[in-house]
Amino acid sequence: MEKSATAGLLSILIALSSLTGCDFIERRRLLKKCVFRLESVGVEAFSLNGVTMLMMLSISNPNKIEVALDRMDLYLYIDNRKTMNVRFNAITIPPGETKKIDADVSIPYAALGMTIAGKPGETGSLRYRLAGHMYVKTRSGFMRLPVTVYKN
Repeated sequence: MEKSATAGLLSILIALSSLTGCDFIERRRLLKKCVFRLESVGVEAFSLNGVTMLMMLSISNPNKIEVALDRMDLYLYIDNRKTMNVRFNAITIPPGETKKIDADVSIPYAALGMTIAGKPGETGSLRYRLAGHMYVKTRSGFMRLPVTVYKN
């Protein structure tokens, strides 16, 4: 009798842990339905070596449950020129809400070339694009999902 009670308790614990795992994965899988938007790119400082920019990204969660993002590694493109890698840290977004995350990016002048200074004879604003991957943690490691965000 004691063995069957222990086996029953073990079965319940296994079932509960698998339900917790499903919720854990579901919170990350639903990131695909979120809306990513590059809110702003602003120059914070100039130095002898380059420019420091602050990038603000918003993520809207249209889902009915909270979603979790473990990290994003993106490349910043300015007027279609690949400049720097940008890393955004982990964030959770409650259902129906929008959260903003930011990252400081130090870009050497050599990586910018003439992009930020503008091109002779052209007017208008710069076009920004972030492209790369967001990472979601699973029990077997990280799952990589592609993401691209545009501004202008």
